[in-house]
Amino acid sequence: MGFSFTNIQIRKNGAFDRALADAIASLIANGRGWRQVDGPDEAALCTVVAGREESPWIAVSSDAFDGDPDAQIHAARALSEALSADALAIGCFDSDYLYLNLVNPPEGVDLWAASGCAAAADMAGLRRSGFRAWRGQVPDTEAFRAVMKRSRVFAEECLSDLEPMLNLPAAQSVGGGGDWPDAPGVYRYYYKLEENEGAAEPPRLEWHFTPAFAPRAGEECMLCAVNRGGASRGLGVAFAGAAVERGEIAVWSAFIQVRNRRGEWENHAVEIEEARSADGMRMLYGQLPSLPIPEGVSCALPDKKRMELEFERDVALKFVPESLSAACAGERLADLCAYLIPLENWSGQCGWIGRTEEEGE
Repeated sequence: MGFSFTNIQIRKNGAFDRALADAIASLIANGRGWRQVDGPDEAALCTVVAGREESPWIAVSSDAFDGDPDAQIHAARALSEALSADALAIGCFDSDYLYLNLVNPPEGVDLWAASGCAAAADMAGLRRSGFRAWRGQVPDTEAFRAVMKRSRVFAEECLSDLEPMLNLPAAQSVGGGGDWPDAPGVYRYYYKLEENEGAAEPPRLEWHFTPAFAPRAGEECMLCAVNRGGASRGLGVAFAGAAVERGEIAVWSAFIQVRNRRGEWENHAVEIEEARSADGMRMLYGQLPSLPIPEGVSCALPDKKRMELEFERDVALKFVPESLSAACAGERLADLCAYLIPLENWSGQCGWIGRTEEEGE
């Protein structure tokens, strides 16, 4: 797994100070429904603006365009137009592929250069490099081309070689806001999405990550769900199916795994007992009446930040089905269905049943 980051470098055309940093952060947040908050504890989003005294560039990193080349380049163009300055979008993906896009729409500048393999980073379809067009932007276009075309294990290493050509310190061009240390001239802005008015939605669970195949008896299975509704308390766990109905399957070991406020995983044991569903079917059931179910992540967030928060708010079910019949020994339990049920909204439950190898062919 390599290094991935996106940032924008704005060429200085005057002094850099807090007022300019504030203006840049406001330009990025404007129109997104972001509300600035005091610190990271209550924030879902962040923008970092950094200006080194010795550098002619201002570095910008933001969740608004992290991992999204289209959003990043759109932001670079907007910043260039608003500040009447060159803007350089830098993106690196899994250390396999790195691109530079220098833009200045009022001046008609739109230059592209890349290093590494786009296909290896699953970034096929981006522009081809036009090294000759960089004439006047770098002192030697052939040397610039040689640096970008050189084969490397880590694509971002080219930024060190480009430092004298672009007059851009590699310490400023590599990484995103989270990688830049706090120092004079580094300003961090924290935001949360504006809250929707009206009553909160009931909790509604949806599977996030599940295995392809059903578990075998004695084999641990892990299912992850994410909430698509409002925060609540209380979670039920149920197992049903033909093998449960026949009394051939037991689940003695089941846990719910969630993150606490410090971001650490916590395990909550679920006591599973035999019960009957509303329609009289046999099931194996347990519940955690006080377990917090995190609020669903807003779809208005940028894709990468939304996926990160969904991972942090996963509700994971771990269980081990046990065979009470020789007929189930060693076989995939393809008729065993697992359910996660928010106790405040039973209709918001999700159910999963795995496949056999034959069904997967």
